[in-house]
Amino acid sequence: MELNTEGFYTKPRVIPGLKFLSHITETRNSGNRMPVYFPLRGTIDVIDYWINVSDPFDDSVEFRTEWGKNDVYLNDISEWEFVQYRPNTQWTAVKLEKKRSPLMQPEKIIDAIDFQDFYMKETFGKLKEVVVLYQEKFHTVLGMQNNLAKPGNYQLYLMRKLGDTIRKVNVSSKQQFEYYKNANAWSIEPTEVLYTNYADIKEQLRSDDVVWVYVSGVKKKLKRVSEISLGLLHFTFVNGSEIEHFYSTRRVRLRVRDGKLGTEYLLDHVKRMHV
Repeated sequence: MELNTEGFYTKPRVIPGLKFLSHITETRNSGNRMPVYFPLRGTIDVIDYWINVSDPFDDSVEFRTEWGKNDVYLNDISEWEFVQYRPNTQWTAVKLEKKRSPLMQPEKIIDAIDFQDFYMKETFGKLKEVVVLYQEKFHTVLGMQNNLAKPGNYQLYLMRKLGDTIRKVNVSSKQQFEYYKNANAWSIEPTEVLYTNYADIKEQLRSDDVVWVYVSGVKKKLKRVSEISLGLLHFTFVNGSEIEHFYSTRRVRLRVRDGKLGTEYLLDHVKRMHV
């Protein structure tokens, strides 16, 4: 590639996220370092990466460093590209801006606390129905209150039709509500929180709301989670007619997704115990 008089590429070298993983492998196999700059994290020396091959819909990537001290996790590798400005220097991770179709562009975006105020004014002040798209279906908002167990978060109560079961949906303080005029409905912007601390993982999975967990991409019913020794978690799942036991590894992680499809719990880096 052509360089200017100062040694920079005249046109920066750009590799899309997924293809960049192959470049990491090629570079490391050649015995060379792979320094990458990530926003808010600084420059790290990438020695390897991890992807969830068990789940074709999981686009997350974990960039690994020596001893795992500075690992970087990206929710969706397709949202990133990697840029190099000079030969034999670090790469820079750049997040791409999502482009929406005009028909899918929300007319209004508000925070959870503002949606609570909006819902109360519409329902009790104007006697108007407030509709939320949840699990790809339209639901009427019956109520919204503060989650006393998690200060700053909320609990949203939804019902699809008269006589249907009322659903309780947890909404985090970081989530936003998007209003789509064509559908006259709101949707909840999905968020994903990563937990790698043993205590946090145990706390999340011990919530009364947790029934199903995706273990390395496979959906299983959670029966119990316990800490059998310092820093070692034991997970018990029901898979059909079988009881399965797993234990945590050093790289164990739990991703909690909240949004349009409800709350999903994705557990990775655990090993099955054959008992």
